[in-house]
Amino acid sequence: MAGGTALLTGCGAVTGVGVGAAHVHGRALVVSGSAKLDPSQEALRTELLLAGHSLVGAACLGKTITRWLVTPPAVAVRHVNLPVLLRIGMLAVQVLRDAYGRRSSAALDWDMLLRGVDQPCSSKLR
Repeated sequence: MAGGTALLTGCGAVTGVGVGAAHVHGRALVVSGSAKLDPSQEALRTELLLAGHSLVGAACLGKTITRWLVTPPAVAVRHVNLPVLLRIGMLAVQVLRDAYGRRSSAALDWDMLLRGVDQPCSSKLR
């Protein structure tokens, strides 16, 4: 019985990972003809993984809190899915790194663009 319970416990996370990865790689295959991901598609995959793992983690924490309220705490603690919670933390750090990288490599703002054109055009033509 315990083996079957462990198998069913991991099915939600595995299904979420499989669906998210299949979606992103399938879309890349249709768009570019290759399943290899570019950095923006890798960031999307990471965000989808974070969303899926967050749902699984929220369900596990909800079950733990509910059990904590009605049963002894020792019984409730077994529903904490520590690997999923650790994976959520790692994915959140990666999403923040990706967002910071996109922000720092973004297009120049108007001030930076105007600094490049402050010289007279006649000097550039000679």
